Amino acid sequence: MEITSHQFKKTASLKLRDQKVQSALGKAKGKFVVARERAVKELDNLEEIRQAAADMRSHCLENLDSYLEEWEKNATAKGTVVHWAESAEELNSLVVEIAKRNNVKKIIKSKSMIGEETGLNRFVEGHGIEVKETDLGEYIIQQAGSTHRISLLQRPTNQRTILPICLRKNIRLLDWMILRRSPERLGKF
Repeated sequence: MEITSHQFKKTASLKLRDQKVQSALGKAKGKFVVARERAVKELDNLEEIRQAAADMRSHCLENLDSYLEEWEKNATAKGTVVHWAESAEELNSLVVEIAKRNNVKKIIKSKSMIGEETGLNRFVEGHGIEVKETDLGEYIIQQAGSTHRISLLQRPTNQRTILPICLRKNIRLLDWMILRRSPERLGKF
């Protein structure tokens, strides 16, 4: 896995000077702040909720090995095949190995931060397998030909402006939404 945290300050500094990013973030932030403020006002125990969430996160991280083993046991009992990987390279190679063993030519992929962190799409495509994103924001970025790593967990298209990309790539958003609701049509995409 490529560790990029040491580049955070440099990357953040560059993005802070990017007017398109600032404009997109400004629009998104306004809606987020208003919605968050409205939700917070409905709570009379916000600090208790925050503390409970922090405690739960700490507990899960401290016992992650046990929870993962329990999940594997339950998933395997229901017929899931579980694969373990200790590195980005191992994970990416495993995906390609499974795809090649099954003569896969195209992968229809949902949004996955692990895929972002390991460079899965580039790796798989480098082995001659086409990747299509099903997340609209990821798909738009894919169609724009962007090879940069996404730095936002939510709404990666906030880093770009959607309309020029859609117009340039002739993406009709209505068609895309219809495709997403029809697995048969998505498979032919």
